[in-house]
Amino acid sequence: MRIVFYLLILSVLVFIGCNNSNHPVVYSFVRKNVQREIIDLDYQLLNVQDVFICSDNIVFFDNKSDTLFYCLDLVDFKCIKRFGVIGKGPNEFIYPVIDAMGSFNDSIYVTDKYKVKYLNYEGMLHDEYSILPFKLMPVNNLKILNDSTYMVSSISQKDSNRSLFLVNSKKRSFEEYGRLPEIMNPVMSSDSYNSEILTNNITVNQKTNQVAVLYSYLPVLQVYSGEKVNEKTLYSYEKQVLLNFYGKRKDYNSIYSYYTDIDSNERYIIGLYIGRKIGELKKMRETDIMCYLHVWDWDGNPLCEIPINSAISHIVIDENDNVYMVNPFIAENLYKLSLSNLN
Repeated sequence: MRIVFYLLILSVLVFIGCNNSNHPVVYSFVRKNVQREIIDLDYQLLNVQDVFICSDNIVFFDNKSDTLFYCLDLVDFKCIKRFGVIGKGPNEFIYPVIDAMGSFNDSIYVTDKYKVKYLNYEGMLHDEYSILPFKLMPVNNLKILNDSTYMVSSISQKDSNRSLFLVNSKKRSFEEYGRLPEIMNPVMSSDSYNSEILTNNITVNQKTNQVAVLYSYLPVLQVYSGEKVNEKTLYSYEKQVLLNFYGKRKDYNSIYSYYTDIDSNERYIIGLYIGRKIGELKKMRETDIMCYLHVWDWDGNPLCEIPINSAISHIVIDENDNVYMVNPFIAENLYKLSLSNLN
């Protein structure tokens, strides 16, 4: 009888702990094998730095090619147009910011240094552009919520804590939308390594205006729905490993690289997971790297982990739940798999 009583007390404590909003929910993934398709491209990508969907096309940003942007038809995967070169003239870019580009209503948006430039479907620049508030520099991510409001991931200069901001491009104003969880609040120094450690990936649900944040060097997923934040953490995380790093440049290569990319559609959030030490990645060959695709719904619930038997650098998902993946070492191929049968 006493044993039953103690078990009942333990169950209540566990229940309280799991429902304590001050602590993230810990979870693990169920692994599923999903067959992938290999698509041969009609040209070789040199150094893909970003990928996004625009209408029925997949767009690659390749900063080593003569032309910066390549658009492939999602039906036959042929290159239908190329646009953009480095320069200061019309339809040219000075410093396109990686991960701070995308599309909305068949228009393409590219953050070029301090400006968000608008391009039409043919890749031609409009005369109009938005100047991001200087207080948000440097910007490391930008997603379009609508034609006048952007979600920006940045470092606020006023208190040196990383935050998410909504930017009204027409009024040139911004407001804080959210902050990193408690585990990410230690004071940053001016060391660029610390800034890199705090890098995060954001994606938006343009139908519901939800925002998902997935931290590069922390297995933490946050889903913002208005004022409510649903935060979840992978089972393998030991936060002291990261917190002890601050100010210790020599320990940089011992930090684990978790998530390198994120994307979403109206149903799924997907993250590209590696889980290897940064120092190991520098010495690895293509055959040594095992990547995983982690999939959540927009309630933050983990759906599955899909092994990818190859090195992958970028992922993107279309409205039909097809995921496209780029291998940085074999750049003439594109991988495709479908999430339509997960539920």
